[in-house]
Amino acid sequence: MHITINTRFILLLQLVKTFLLLPALLTACCGPSLAHAAQLPIGEVVAWQGTVQLKGVDGMQALPASLKIHDGDIIVSGDASWASLELHDASRLVLGPGTVIKVSLATRDNRHYLDLDLEQGLMRIASGLACLRDLQDCSVTTPYGRMALFASRADVWICEDDCSERSGDPSQRTVNPAGRVVYLDGQLFLTGIMGVKKPLLVEDPVFISDELEMADKSCAVVAFADGSILSARDGQRFNASDPGLRRGAGACSDWQPAGGLDFRALFGVRETGTLSYGVYTRVHDGHIRMGEGDNTAGIGRNEAGYMGNGPPVRISSWPSTALLNSVPDPATMIRRAR
Repeated sequence: MHITINTRFILLLQLVKTFLLLPALLTACCGPSLAHAAQLPIGEVVAWQGTVQLKGVDGMQALPASLKIHDGDIIVSGDASWASLELHDASRLVLGPGTVIKVSLATRDNRHYLDLDLEQGLMRIASGLACLRDLQDCSVTTPYGRMALFASRADVWICEDDCSERSGDPSQRTVNPAGRVVYLDGQLFLTGIMGVKKPLLVEDPVFISDELEMADKSCAVVAFADGSILSARDGQRFNASDPGLRRGAGACSDWQPAGGLDFRALFGVRETGTLSYGVYTRVHDGHIRMGEGDNTAGIGRNEAGYMGNGPPVRISSWPSTALLNSVPDPATMIRRAR
């Protein structure tokens, strides 16, 4: 049969239209399960113990009925239950008992980012491979505010009804980190895991082992807990431990802090008294920004922070009830077959 050019063009348009309408047709004609199956998973539950459920477009399912995690899925762990998740950016999460978390995939500038919405419970960020590209690449939303993470291993605990423990014995406090960014005009970068550069902000922590780099036409001042000050500018690459740079703020001539630096505020700790409702976090490695806008607090390695009904603060110690020290016995956890 002879097919004219016009007929071929019409057939091509029909094929394109059918392809574009395929997701809607799957949902309308075949139910949500097929449309959900057509999505690429953004992670999976690799191990669990006790009662763990996954809520997706098909409703609530108890594991091991569904192991793959898709965009918008909610994972719920029961009492005395645990789950280990592996997400598409190589990050690993451990969920404690009584946890509810939603895992979403956001798209900005044609790139995909993981957004975690922790409604309640305990979460351990077990892998330091998450959020490598940028401070905004990974975020955790909590009922008390947002947390931005970079290459972090940390514990996050939402305190609801067991918040009576004191914040710690002052005699046991330690001062961390070694330094903090106190002034920044332009951009200052930290060279992190696998050479990825992370932009630092004012009040972000700096450690002696950190490798730093200034952008062109930029200037920064870092204050250290021992009272020394480091300043650098215009494309310099340096290590935070370099004594040759700790000569004061001369590289940033336009920076003059009113009344001098308050080192106690920079490196001291906040006594929170009786723990109240809020979200607590302890950073094992990496950096976390708690809060948004002007109400932010930067915490880093070996530091703890609290965010409740006021601005987030750094605190000296971490309530023992919040730690995920008691991990499930691997021999008793159910693991997926590889």
